[in-house]
Amino acid sequence: MTQITQKDIAAALRVSRETVTKALSGDPKVADDTRRAVLDKAGALGYTPNLLASSLASRRSRLVGVVVPHIAHPLFSVVVEELHRECRRRGYTMIPMISLDNRQYGLEGVRQLLSMRVAAMVLCAASPGSDPEVDRLLREQDVPVVLFGPEVADASCRCVVPDDRATAFRAAAYALSRGYARPAFLCGDTVSRREEERRRGYLDAWTEFCPGSERPVIVPCGASRDEGCAAALRLLRSSWCPDFILASDGAVALGVCDAARMEGLALPGQFGVVALDEPPTGGEAFVLTRTVFSAARIADAVVDQLFGALSGETGPVRRTVPGELLLGGSCR
Repeated sequence: MTQITQKDIAAALRVSRETVTKALSGDPKVADDTRRAVLDKAGALGYTPNLLASSLASRRSRLVGVVVPHIAHPLFSVVVEELHRECRRRGYTMIPMISLDNRQYGLEGVRQLLSMRVAAMVLCAASPGSDPEVDRLLREQDVPVVLFGPEVADASCRCVVPDDRATAFRAAAYALSRGYARPAFLCGDTVSRREEERRRGYLDAWTEFCPGSERPVIVPCGASRDEGCAAALRLLRSSWCPDFILASDGAVALGVCDAARMEGLALPGQFGVVALDEPPTGGEAFVLTRTVFSAARIADAVVDQLFGALSGETGPVRRTVPGELLLGGSCR
């Protein structure tokens, strides 16, 4: 079978071969309609670019590498799909790798992508983006990288992070503006950047709305419904009884609701609960007032960061994405 060439595409569209080459390479000077026509015709004719030859000639390919822990995930799946769609539109090919939260798998994936001379790489911040060996490899190869996720530290590269501090402030401030006066925060019991940012957001709201209070109440708690119930019961049965609890985890928030009912407190009139994370699906989870981060907004920010790097924009750029407050039946 005769291999389709760029010359064949040019002849079919009655344009120059140079136009086809520029369209396939994502040249920004090519009009969107022309690029789309070239890509569609290339697909219809079965054109297969010689990526190896291109990378050898330019020392960089038209490949974009992506490494995430899982695909069956509400955020990662949206990010990967949006990257695939936008890469195809701009003449790039996306190569996904899955780490399965395994350090060795993530490291091997990055090395394989580097061997393909990818033009840039997008990494989940937690795995493998936090690996020092990955950071060293990328610096040595001088490959632009975009990190995304809540555990991005003070990165020297482009990154997209959820704004946990502003989101926690918004959730707590909303409840306190609705008349609750004795707040408490059940935070995660692990040390992480995300938990620290949420703690700061809660303290920001407490400082603004509770100036006469003696001290902010912050209680470390596990991540299960039973642990949330037990922690809330200890607070509700103490001499200082809160009338509102901000929970760092959705399952914990459901446990707080259980504790309130056990103590005969009516939700949301006598007692309020807000979760900083989605609760488990099913059951009564729908009643919770909670914060969520839009996967689509995060994906759009990742795409912007990626093509900003590929277009030659310099310097690290940190993009934050605020969470949204979804009102339910657990808060006034």
